[in-house]
Amino acid sequence: MNQPVSLHKSGDLAVGSDLTTGVSYYLVGAAAGTIVPVADLTTGDYPQLIGIAKSTSVLAVSFVSAGVAL
Repeated sequence: MNQPVSLHKSGDLAVGSDLTTGVSYYLVGAAAGTIVPVADLTTGDYPQLIGIAKSTSVLAVSFVSAGVAL
């Protein structure tokens, strides 16, 4: 309780070195909080675009949700 929370809504976010430059990353509902590259999306997912990797360590965050299943 009473712990601080940080929220990043848009812009560049340094996430380490786990990204592939130019790849889109999505939040999926299959497992709460799962972020996957576009290649890992599957039928039945309700993906929400999180952003596109500008480098191996920076994600350009811009949330987009179509609200439809693949």
